Amino acid sequence: MEGAKVIAKDLGFFLTHSSTKSNDGEKYPRIYLHCHRGYKNNTYVPDPDKKGRSNTKSLKDGCRFRVRLVGLPEEKTWMIDGVKDNHNPGQFCGFHNHALELYPEGHTQRNAFTNEELKDMKEMEWARVAPRKMMQTINQNYGTHHNKRQFYNMTANIRIERLSGMTPSDWTLHHAREMGYYIGYKRDDDRHLTHLFLAHP
Repeated sequence: MEGAKVIAKDLGFFLTHSSTKSNDGEKYPRIYLHCHRGYKNNTYVPDPDKKGRSNTKSLKDGCRFRVRLVGLPEEKTWMIDGVKDNHNPGQFCGFHNHALELYPEGHTQRNAFTNEELKDMKEMEWARVAPRKMMQTINQNYGTHHNKRQFYNMTANIRIERLSGMTPSDWTLHHAREMGYYIGYKRDDDRHLTHLFLAHP
């Protein structure tokens, strides 16, 4: 599936996992992928009496391009195949109804962090490097175009992961106890830490 997504990105569009079918009586498992601009919800009808901007958040325009990956257990591999178009008998969902991406850098799939970038970000977050400086370093070293919001969001996720889901104050108390420190603290009615005293053993 990841290989199909890589090919699609190189061609100027993006594939999204639609569904997986493997236990419906058929011999081979199947994974369906569709264009990221497909499956537009056409049930919403705007009120003509209400003025305002139209909803432009979604890029979906009903593109019917779809492919499926068919598992071949005997060969231990997968085969990519077309999907028949139910609206046009005898044809396949093999055409887009939109132009391919001219500037794909802004798309989440194209602009996602790689494992190498995440490794560097975790090291910089541990060293308390600010997200804006992180952005400059990563984009310069890897030739990418990640934006500032991506770095702030990912830095917050890395911090939560490092703290094992605890708040910074709870994490401090937990590790201080593990290291044998003497701890004295007070909390307010909302359980916010207001006073903290630590003494080395």
